[in-house]
Amino acid sequence: MNQKKDSGGKAVWRVMYPILIYFGISYVVSILATILAMTVGIIQIKVTGGALDYQSLLSQTTVILTQYSYEIAAVTSLIMLPVVWFLFLGDRKEEGSEYRKYDRISAVYYLVVFVLGIAASLAVNNMMNISGLMGDYTENLNQVAEQLYRGQLAAELIGIGILSPITEEILFRGLIMGRMKAFCSPNTAIVMSSILFALYHGNFLQFVYALILGLIFAYVYEKFHNLTAPILVHCGANLISVIGSETALLDRFYQTEMSVIAGTMIWCLVILGCIYIIHYRLKLVKLHPEKEGRMDDNGARNS
Repeated sequence: MNQKKDSGGKAVWRVMYPILIYFGISYVVSILATILAMTVGIIQIKVTGGALDYQSLLSQTTVILTQYSYEIAAVTSLIMLPVVWFLFLGDRKEEGSEYRKYDRISAVYYLVVFVLGIAASLAVNNMMNISGLMGDYTENLNQVAEQLYRGQLAAELIGIGILSPITEEILFRGLIMGRMKAFCSPNTAIVMSSILFALYHGNFLQFVYALILGLIFAYVYEKFHNLTAPILVHCGANLISVIGSETALLDRFYQTEMSVIAGTMIWCLVILGCIYIIHYRLKLVKLHPEKEGRMDDNGARNS
């Protein structure tokens, strides 16, 4: 496998350049979005008869960028998705016959990881709330919430709940974690890729949340040896966040302090149950060369 021949600076570069590509694409999209927002801002100011000065244009542009920040992030993910998928397929091609391939995994286990994502998101959010960490960053949290959750449930479910998890899991688990395993142990790769995933999310509050969730995503990827599983965990976590923010379905769990504590304990038990099933019940069957047939990119045999 060619990846194992890499060492030192070359190995670090292989890990880091996909992230640099993402930030490059994000920067270009942001510049184009800013130009478009300024154009729209100028038109709006002229239509309303306002004074076209620097301060008013800056204010109007900021309002537009904030209003459409989710759409900008979605466009970035859409552009990045084929890029990371192309790189991921390149890695699989390099590994060739050495890439470990396993027989199909029962759909029950994929349901388990989806539930794990939901429980992990709720439990971590609750624990951060109980600890007072969210209270210390309330203003920051409100700014993030205003940008991500704006009452457009269908769009948020597709973008935040599905599109972002697919792109991010290919990037951080399929590429970064996979490449790290070429020169370090699986456990080290899990931790380091999760730290990078957390740093990518920006502020301290999101760092803590993303670090804990990232460790779970990486653990699931290591156990299942395919991208479908961590994508489903990530989707579960993001979808429940959107639903909790945009609907009243979860309000009953937050009516009192005791209900929050009780709910947190229940979600933690669900997490432990899911991890037990994954760790002790999931048995991957490695395919023999003569039985491989046609393989999909997740390592599952096509019938």
